Amino acid sequence: MSHGVTSATANLTYSGESGGLNEATSDIFAAAVEFYAGNANDPGDYLVGEKIDINGNGTPLRYMDKPSKDGASKDNWYSGVGNVDVHYSSGIANHFFYLLSEGSGTKVINGVSYDSPTYDNLPVTGIGRDNAEQIWFKALSQRMTSSTNYAGARDATLWAAGELFGQGSAQYNAVANAWAGVNVGTRIADGVTVTPPGDRTSIVNQATSLQITATSSNPGALGYAADGLPAGLSIDSTTGLISGTPTTVGSSPVTVTVTDSAGETGTASFTWVVNTSGGNVFENTADIAIPDAGEPITSPITVSRAGNAPANLQVGVDIVHTYRGDLVIDLIAPDGTAYRLKSASLFDSADDVRTTYTVDAPSETAVGTWKLRVQDLYAQDTGYINSWKLTF
Repeated sequence: MSHGVTSATANLTYSGESGGLNEATSDIFAAAVEFYAGNANDPGDYLVGEKIDINGNGTPLRYMDKPSKDGASKDNWYSGVGNVDVHYSSGIANHFFYLLSEGSGTKVINGVSYDSPTYDNLPVTGIGRDNAEQIWFKALSQRMTSSTNYAGARDATLWAAGELFGQGSAQYNAVANAWAGVNVGTRIADGVTVTPPGDRTSIVNQATSLQITATSSNPGALGYAADGLPAGLSIDSTTGLISGTPTTVGSSPVTVTVTDSAGETGTASFTWVVNTSGGNVFENTADIAIPDAGEPITSPITVSRAGNAPANLQVGVDIVHTYRGDLVIDLIAPDGTAYRLKSASLFDSADDVRTTYTVDAPSETAVGTWKLRVQDLYAQDTGYINSWKLTF
């Protein structure tokens, strides 16, 4: 039904970036209606098509909080996303709408757990679903055209927020910041913004340091404070440098608070794990054949390590294959999140994949079963996974 609304308003062309916006509009208004209906047998959620099977307990077609969880949809904008199937490029607008409605980070809504990341690793504060719905419909019906792309959608929704709530309002700024959270445009500074440092891992009795960075829309010096630091660490109240030598093994939830000259504050929370040793390596050396032009196969590694994965998780891959351009390779985290390591390319005719990929995965819990997923998309050439490893 929303496709009919779109056709009668902006009439977004069903291809390229405008096609992604078209498809996302249907997901957005479907979620809005589902929440509004308040059906106790199907409470509102940000899952698309989660009941499509005979028993009504299927796997969602799409996830609005983190679209890439389906293995194909896009969390963030990038040049060339207009060449992606519209059902997958729609993830950018779906992610924007979720961030604008609910904000980033972990939360539980109607019994469903969500954990929405942002492209720039900065938090987004939601303005509520009702406000987000009004902004999207006003932009769709009064500002977007058939050729609107993601940059144009940002302009349209900012215009709509300005008309509804005023330029410079919290709602207006939230629209800009939610778009920045999916790599469309820049943020609007409002008060204190603390750059989340990501979860940290240190070694007991080894000196370590971490520089906290923050900005404010108000002039003047910033003051820094931290709660929950591991024993042996402290923060410089004027520079924001955390330093020292951790003395106790364990996991510590840390919250950094930054205060500007006007008394406004911003915070960032993360986990700091202190281990007895570093450079933990987990490896699977079992050979697994890769079907020629077949279904994807996976090779598991069970990780037993405290804390979260690092921002520079090393994924060492050793695959024997006679035409590596056939291969698509993903790292699958314990929660099912897929990280694309390598895409297929008909122009890459070399043999084998023997390299180490770096994955930004600080939001992932380290413990659990990680998988290397490999698929051969084209016929004739064959190969196998020789081994692979994770270095934390």
